[in-house]
Parts: sequence; C-alpha cells; structure tokens
Amino acid sequence: MVSNWAIVIGINEYEFLQPLKYAKRDAEMMGEFLISEAKFDRIFLFTADSPPVNGKSTKPFRANLLRVLREIFATPFMKDGDNFWFFFSGHGIRHHEQDYLMPLDGDPEDVENTGIPTYLITNYLRSCGADNVVLILDACRNGGRKSGEGIGRQTEAEARQTGVISIFSCSPDQYSYELEAIEQGAFTCALIEGLGIQGRCATVERLNQYLENRVPSLVNRYRDRVRQTPYTIVEPLRRLHLILMPQHASLADIATLKNDAYHAQTDENWDLAEQLWIRVLAAASGQDADAVKALQRIAVKRHTKSTPDPSDEPNRQATQESQPSTNSTYKRETGQSPQQSTSPPPVDPTYKREFFFAPKSDEQENRSQKDDSKQSTSPETNRTAWQQSSASQPQPPIEPLSKVSPRREAESIPWRALTVVLLGYITIGSILSLTFAPSLIWSVIWAWAVIWTWAVVWIGAMAVVGNGVMAGVMAGAGAWVMAVAVAVAGEDLLKAFSKLQTFFILIGIAFVGLVLGWLVTTELR
Repeated sequence: MVSNWAIVIGINEYEFLQPLKYAKRDAEMMGEFLISEAKFDRIFLFTADSPPVNGKSTKPFRANLLRVLREIFATPFMKDGDNFWFFFSGHGIRHHEQDYLMPLDGDPEDVENTGIPTYLITNYLRSCGADNVVLILDACRNGGRKSGEGIGRQTEAEARQTGVISIFSCSPDQYSYELEAIEQGAFTCALIEGLGIQGRCATVERLNQYLENRVPSLVNRYRDRVRQTPYTIVEPLRRLHLILMPQHASLADIATLKNDAYHAQTDENWDLAEQLWIRVLAAASGQDADAVKALQRIAVKRHTKSTPDPSDEPNRQATQESQPSTNSTYKRETGQSPQQSTSPPPVDPTYKREFFFAPKSDEQENRSQKDDSKQSTSPETNRTAWQQSSASQPQPPIEPLSKVSPRREAESIPWRALTVVLLGYITIGSILSLTFAPSLIWSVIWAWAVIWTWAVVWIGAMAVVGNGVMAGVMAGAGAWVMAVAVAVAGEDLLKAFSKLQTFFILIGIAFVGLVLGWLVTTELR
C-alpha cells in the first residue's frame, strides 16, 4: 500500500518581517488539494490559526517546526513507492550564501539563529525512506515580491546532490508575486491547476512545462511589466518521468516509466529497477502484468545473488580459518559476532505513523534529544559533508542584502535597439522618396550619404542595378537585417512593457521614421 505524506506551511503575519497577503491561503488550498484530490494519507498543516493536536501547537514558530521535523524523521518510516512532499509559502532569505526559510518568528537581523536552513530540511526529507521526495518553495517574497537575489542557488546545488525534486516559484533574480484579483500567489494557483483537472500533469516533466507557461501568463494578465518564471531541479534527469499524480497518468507516461525500469534492469541496477517498477504498478492501479513479473524476477535475482555457491565453500572456509584472531578478538571485546552487529532489526513501514498525536513525556523528550545528538548521520553532519564536497565549486557573486532596494525597478528601455529601428525606417522613407528622384545622379549621391551599410545596398540596388531580380535579392538582404533589428528591439521592449504597448511603440517608430525619411530626402533633393 502506497503511503503519501506532506508538510504544508503558510505564513502571513510575521513578527519581524513585512506581512504577506495570501501565503496562508495558498497553504490551506494546497493542503485541501492534497487530501481531496491527490488522496494523501496525512497532511501536517502549519498556519497562524491551524488547530493544536493533542495539546501541541501547530503555529509555524521555529521551535514547533524543528520539533516536528525531528520527530517525523527520527527514523525511516517510508519505503520505495511512497511519497513525501514539503510545501512552504512565505518569506525566504539568502544570508551568507546560505538559503533560509523564515518561520513566524524569523528575524531578518538574526537569520542564522531564527531561520531554518534549507539544507536541514533537505537532509530530513532524504531520511524518510521514500524514493519520491518533493520540495516546493514559494518563498523569498517581500511585500508580495522578492527583493534582491532570493533563495535558490544553494538549494539547487543540494537538490542535484541529494536527488530531491525541487520546484521553485521563480528564478533567484525575480519576484514571486501575489495577485489580488485571484487572492492567491501566481505560482500556487498554477501549481494546483497543473496537478488538478485543468492541467492533468501526471509527471514531473509535464508539471514543469505547465508551470513555465502558466505562471508568466497569470502574472502578465494581472500585473504590468513584470516577469516570473518558475523552474524545477531534477537529478538525475530520468526522474522527470516520475509520476506524481497516478490518476492523470496516460499510457504514454506509464510506457516511458517502464522503459526506464527496463534500462535499470539491463544495467543490473536492481534497487532502481525495483523502485521504478513499483511506480509503474502504482500508476496502473496494480494491474500491470509486466511490472508484477519484473518484480518477481528481481526478487529471484537478489535471492540467487545472496545464496552462496556450494563450490565456493572450501575457499570460504579457508578464508575464515586464515582470519580467526579478528573475529575472536571482536567477540571477546563486544560479546557478539561481526555479523550480529551489522544486521539491524527489520523496520516496520508504519513505524512512528502516530508520532504527532502521541505526546512524549519530559524524560522521553530529553532522552530522544540525547540520542539524536549521538547519531553520526545527523543533518548537521550531512551539511558538513555537503559543504566540503561543494567548497571547490564557484559560487555566483551575491549582492549584500543591505544594498538591495526593496522594490525591483522595471527593465531599462532598449534605446540602442530602438535607434537602429528608427534609422532603418528613416532609410526606408528615403528609399520611397528616391523612387521619384528626377535623375540617377541624385539617387547615387543620397545612397553614399546614408550611414548604414545595408541602406547603401538598398539604394544601390534600386538606383544602379537594372536587373529587377538582383535588386529584389539585395533589398531582401536589407529587409532581413531590418527584421532582426525589430526582433531584438521587440524582445527587449517586452521586458519593460506589455505586448500591446510594445506593438504601438514599434508602429509609432515606423510611422515617424518613414515620415522623417521622406521629408528629409525630399528637402535634400
């Protein structure tokens, strides 16, 4: 039986940060979607007014969030085929090249001690035992927008190393917008659409494509001259084919996943093959015969591999006899054999399923914290290992937070490109005027007076060349250059203006340029 769990956090009224409008509503809608449509088994919702459970507060204070993370991930409780999602809607801050999510009591003046680093969350998520872990961040918003370089770059690197599927609401140098017209964040609105009936995005790849198109469309509809482009980090790339919403999976989606499973089997990567076939079976509601047979073959292969070959028994005994002192010494010191010490007890997949609803006594809590501090694979240790492995990787320069304006200005107007377009239309107007030139001499003189080389080509073609085909070819070359200039100017204009505004600007420049070219050439002539 597949198990689906999620942690959902949404924060509006911060104690030390500017409040947000719809982060709490985004979290509530996401939680409701996961329960009602995605059929998740358990949702841990943290908002300002989420009800307490068994006397324990669920308000998103730092202490509450860390306590729940510590209790949930104290030991692996999931298995292959299970899903664990983490959704956060609120403020995020990049501090000293580290990404932090800000809880309700997060203080921007003391980020390290009041924020929750994303590496800690990533390490916790990895330890749950599920092979499909999804991190969704709609963060780094300041007054409904991002300010400066937001979180993302460090979390991207962690996602690539850990294999956690990470979905970001916008690029680190963009804002994440809240839209008053729909009373939601643009990203969360598109996310729920994409996973639901409207988008029917079954796989990670299709969801990413939907978000890349839908979020900019929503932002352009309700806000002017802004951009927001979400993106997804998936490593390795085959995980793009993972099925997030089995109820929307098509036969093509399942076939692609089966193909990945066959490749894993061919490479004798039995763990990966088993994970993928379990995913295929879940997407097919347990009715895929290929998946059932493949899982049976994998089990046989593993059993055959683990069963010792009788022909190797004499060699194995000789090897054991040649090393009696090591085993006997170990047994004298520890009281058990090496085989006993390396065989952990089987883990029940449902272990700790009721952790959140069973409060611990003070003695148990203290003992649990002491045990956590002794574990060599704690998130802090994982963080140290990650930092050592990525220390040699160059990091992009980060602008200090104190120098960042809280409001991002619109993109600068592309004056250079617009100047090229204007001069181009002036030249075209000149050409039209030269059509009525009284003599060939005037045409030649004006041709050499034009600064731009491609304008010389045009005028020369029409004033000197008698062959109409050659004139058309040369004029076509000039038109191609003109089209490139218009395209460059249009692309830059769209960064600062809407599509309609860009259209009228280009039309206006064309009209002015044609009139000026005609008048100037007529006067000189």
